[in-house]
Amino acid sequence: MEIGELWSITVVIDEMQHLQPTEVSTIRLKPVIGSVLKVERGLPPSLDPVMDPA
Repeated sequence: MEIGELWSITVVIDEMQHLQPTEVSTIRLKPVIGSVLKVERGLPPSLDPVMDPA
């Protein structure tokens, strides 16, 4: 990566039925050189079932 460069990361979760409201997931990005970047995201307090149209 260079200064000012942007990246997009997509995370596919295969086991969606095991996720619970307010559950926190963590992704650690570890470069070859440098420090680890930890990204945490939490789910909302309520989840509605939605069918994937694909």
